[in-house]
Amino acid sequence: MPNAFRLRNRWKFLLGKPFESDPSHLRSYSDKTLKEELNKVFEKIQTHPISGHILGGGSSGVPVFEWLPYPIGNLFALDLLFEAKK
Repeated sequence: MPNAFRLRNRWKFLLGKPFESDPSHLRSYSDKTLKEELNKVFEKIQTHPISGHILGGGSSGVPVFEWLPYPIGNLFALDLLFEAKK
């Protein structure tokens, strides 16, 4: 799911700009609100920040590495992968 609350989107919001322009994204969730929704059906939920860059972008940027502490990865990740188990 798109990470609507990543740092870049927060800056866009503060500047009065739209942070989401993809019409296929019907809702925006924070990590907390999506976990609350998924907890209604699933017992164990894990979140994994994926893609995105801490600095720069493309092939020359510093990517969001899997080994980064979760709060840092979550702040810069373009997308969040949710793993839920019943």
